[in-house]
Amino acid sequence: MGLKILSGGETGAERAALDAAIKWGIPHGGWVRKGRKTDDGILPETYNLEEMPTTSTFQWTKQNVLYANGTVIFSHGKLVEEMASIEMMVKLNSRPLLHVDFTRMGVFEAAQLIYVWIREHKIKILNVTGTVAGKDSKIYHKTVDALETAFQMGMIQESLNPSRHKHTFPKTVKEAVEQLIEELPLKTRTHIARMDERQLGSLPLSLVQYMREKLNSWLDSDQLMESCRSFSGDDDMHQDDAHLVILRALWITLKKSYDIRVVKPRRG
Repeated sequence: MGLKILSGGETGAERAALDAAIKWGIPHGGWVRKGRKTDDGILPETYNLEEMPTTSTFQWTKQNVLYANGTVIFSHGKLVEEMASIEMMVKLNSRPLLHVDFTRMGVFEAAQLIYVWIREHKIKILNVTGTVAGKDSKIYHKTVDALETAFQMGMIQESLNPSRHKHTFPKTVKEAVEQLIEELPLKTRTHIARMDERQLGSLPLSLVQYMREKLNSWLDSDQLMESCRSFSGDDDMHQDDAHLVILRALWITLKKSYDIRVVKPRRG
């Protein structure tokens, strides 16, 4: 995506941003208060954050705000206290600001909003902050899900080079799988291949939504629907369930392609 994530390493939304970035191979950084102190103790060195010479919340927060091209703040509800101060700081320094309020939108809607906002403002360095875990036990997981979904949207969009991809409608499950493999980023293909079949239901929302939108147009084809029914053995399958058949077929194909076995040398 050509994006770097910044945060102060605090629990909750800030830690979620770092973990999501690390998981998807997106560069991260930022500044943390002196002693690398956070609400749950010392921030581990695995997070690539620079230590400030002061414990002043204002100083390390301002450093992250000024270094970034824009800031997104995650919360459940209206911004108050420290988050309201950060909002004001961003505005006073004329930086783009996005407030994601999970009481007003779901995770997927938030991801779409973040993705579009990043593109519109040409954000290359994104500062992420929000409510700490001690004040909101759900903020970490929702922030992770929203950011991972936004990252996936960016990766999928980058992979869709019109000059490379066919615009034909697949007629069989095999053709649908081949076209998806061509379009999905390597990181996404690898992620799916490493999953256990039982984990398919926990795929990033972006990928599930992408496949639904993609396959809904494909599945208008009677030939592809018949192929899905034949593949699954369910002659009465409805179109709403067909995308799951193609997803499983995709997983099976990727599992074979990325299944690396260690071959032990023969003795004597």
